[in-house]
Amino acid sequence: MRKIITYSLFMYLLLFTFACKTIPSEPAPNDLIDRDSMVYFLADRAIAEGIIHYTPAQQDQRQVAANVYLQLYEKYHLTQERVDASLQYYLSDKEMATTLMNDVDKRITEIKKATLGE
Repeated sequence: MRKIITYSLFMYLLLFTFACKTIPSEPAPNDLIDRDSMVYFLADRAIAEGIIHYTPAQQDQRQVAANVYLQLYEKYHLTQERVDASLQYYLSDKEMATTLMNDVDKRITEIKKATLGE
């Protein structure tokens, strides 16, 4: 579990580091996912990506990924397009992206503590 969380955090840190732009924020999309929901979604998505990454070789990773993502998007009643538009907005400002990522990290830590009983 620790490897999954560590790997997922590393991937998101890379994503946010290289996705941040120095131009002013773009306008928020009409169907912007609220910040708290985005934090919860991104934390769950990071964990889901860890699960997919550590799927045993004998299982079809593509099928596992499709099922995991389908369940994740259904849980939050979201579409890929809405997530992409909202994520683009949140990443358009470096401070907003950093704060978002820090909150995602805190959420993953909360999940870890609840799961491991720490």
